[in-house]
Amino acid sequence: MALTSELRRYLVEHLAGRQSFIGEQVVFAIRSSGEISSSERLTDQQLIDHFPQLFADLVEYFLSEADPSTRKRTIEAALKHGMTRWQQGYQLVEVIRELGIVHRSVLEHGIEKFFEENSQWVNSINAARRYMGDFFEDSAAGSVQRYVENFTEQLRSANTKLLKANESLSRIDESRLRLIRTVSHELANVLNILNLTITLVTTGNDEAIRSEMLGICQRNVQEMSELLNDLKDYSVLIAEAASLQIEEINVRVFGSELEASFPCNDAGCRHASRFADRSRSERCTQRSKKDSADHYKPGNKRNKLLPERQTQYDGRARVPIVGSGFLADRCRRFRQRDSL
Repeated sequence: MALTSELRRYLVEHLAGRQSFIGEQVVFAIRSSGEISSSERLTDQQLIDHFPQLFADLVEYFLSEADPSTRKRTIEAALKHGMTRWQQGYQLVEVIRELGIVHRSVLEHGIEKFFEENSQWVNSINAARRYMGDFFEDSAAGSVQRYVENFTEQLRSANTKLLKANESLSRIDESRLRLIRTVSHELANVLNILNLTITLVTTGNDEAIRSEMLGICQRNVQEMSELLNDLKDYSVLIAEAASLQIEEINVRVFGSELEASFPCNDAGCRHASRFADRSRSERCTQRSKKDSADHYKPGNKRNKLLPERQTQYDGRARVPIVGSGFLADRCRRFRQRDSL
């Protein structure tokens, strides 16, 4: 039997009058169930702070006979309640269990109690139960929707972080490959000069040449020691255990210092500035000056730059030198081709 307007009026008055008692029963049931562990962090008032809104929506649900606008407001209220429980650390299953406890408490201590006291309307109890079921179904739908939206947002955020992590790993892998190529090239330089030095020292008779080659060998060994120290620094950077200190340097000034240390016909760098580690740039400038002082001596025809033989090496210029040619590596590192 459908609920008459008179029955609905008396029923909602009865429910409103028993709100406090039903709240106490809900708190007791939640505490004694042992199935909602997150509720242990909340006070009794926090467990039922949504009751005023819930009972107001329930009353409106009965009076309007669950019209669409009322159901929409019920779901909106459930969305807010779902967010509150989310922020309080509830799991979704705990929210559903709590709604089930509230549903049973309202049904037992509210609806069924009313029809016990008003037996003339007992034939309408099933209709009242259906309204109650629909109301808590909408409440559960709203809470579940909020959790789904929050889970989706968390997943989207996690995917964004994962994408950034993958991009970072790709950059790290690329850096490692470049580092391996650089180390391989440096090792090849050292091995070549060591091989040449050993040959000249063991077979040559010119003491000046032997002394010069030994000096070059010592410089290469020192360069390799510095490279190994750099590798230690790079490993720390790659592991993100330290941050790279980068500052802007004027490439024109830097290039002019290099140009002043040895003759070169290169047109210079097209760009005005780059970013680099100051300690490395200053150290490499000093190396270039030292190499220039050692190689470009008056009358030394073996150490002549051949810019017409420039070749591309990793996007930078490599300027071969006749003879020992250690300065070629310095040019490769610090002079840009005009085409860049």
